[in-house]
Amino acid sequence: MTPQEQRPRIGATPEWYTRSGCCDGGARAQAMMQSNMLIKGQTQVGLLIFLGSTMGMAFVEGLFEHRVKTLSYGDGS
Repeated sequence: MTPQEQRPRIGATPEWYTRSGCCDGGARAQAMMQSNMLIKGQTQVGLLIFLGSTMGMAFVEGLFEHRVKTLSYGDGS
C-alpha cells in the first residue's frame, strides 16, 4: 500500500464508526432529532434569561428614577 492509499480521505466516515452496530441510519436520525431538540431548548432558555434580565434592569432603573425624583430638590440636582 502506498502512503496515499493509507491516508483517510477528507470527510470520509471512519471505519470504526461504520462497523459499529450502534449507529445505523435510524439511530443517526434519532440522534440528530435529539440534538436538534436540545439546541432548541438551550436557545429558549437563553432567550428567557435575556428577557428576564432585561425586565429586571428596567424595573431597577424605574426604582432608581423614582427614588431620585422623590429625594431631589425639584431642580434636578
